[in-house]
Amino acid sequence: GCYGVITTHYANIKTRAAKLSEAFNGSMLFNRESLAPMYQLEVGQPGSSFTFEVAEINGISEKIIDRAKGKLDKRRVELDGLLGDLHKEKSKLAKLTNKQLRAELEAEKAIAEAERLKEAMENKERNLNTQFDALNTARVRSTKLTQFVDRFQSGKPNKGLLEEIKTYLAKEKSKQEDHAKRRMKGKTKEQVKRRPNHQSDKIVVGSLVRLRSGQERGDVVEIKGDAVTVMFGAFKTKVKRNQLTWLR
Repeated sequence: GCYGVITTHYANIKTRAAKLSEAFNGSMLFNRESLAPMYQLEVGQPGSSFTFEVAEINGISEKIIDRAKGKLDKRRVELDGLLGDLHKEKSKLAKLTNKQLRAELEAEKAIAEAERLKEAMENKERNLNTQFDALNTARVRSTKLTQFVDRFQSGKPNKGLLEEIKTYLAKEKSKQEDHAKRRMKGKTKEQVKRRPNHQSDKIVVGSLVRLRSGQERGDVVEIKGDAVTVMFGAFKTKVKRNQLTWLR
């Protein structure tokens, strides 16, 4: 097909485009306070010409500006003003969104660090408990073996005692094996429980993702190693792959 782009300040053309099914409005966003271009295309919303704002910034007197407004259709002046206000509000919203995204990224980093520290502390606690259990078990065994030694009668068969020692050692070996199996099973369950399915390995350019710490969604535009560049609306940022959840 054939496509065309029309740039205009005429409100009647913008109004007509809004009524046509085969046409739609668009505008470049501006900072209304500084009138500096933001280099962002807004599709679906007609833009403001900012004629009177530009005139005011350039030092044209308010009297002349009011006279110019008086020569225009009142509805067009109001429309232009409303469009300008809309752009201003959208600019504020974009700034707030960017701040929120940055805050979410910082929160994600803080959560990841807190989880890392928590896991390290839990591992340390588990190791200390394991060492304590091992020492306690060794103490009990030492006491039992000392008792066996005390009961041993030199120069005699000690058949009953030897059978008792053999039975004790077999039970201790069985306890050790059961304990090792339980530890391994518990560790596997804990790892599965702590590992949410974020499917980050599926993330490619074009994927829809979201921050794990929030609900903001974005599109992946670039991947370099573990660094993923994501567009969250008009805000582009680099995020580590493990901070994202793949959606589709």
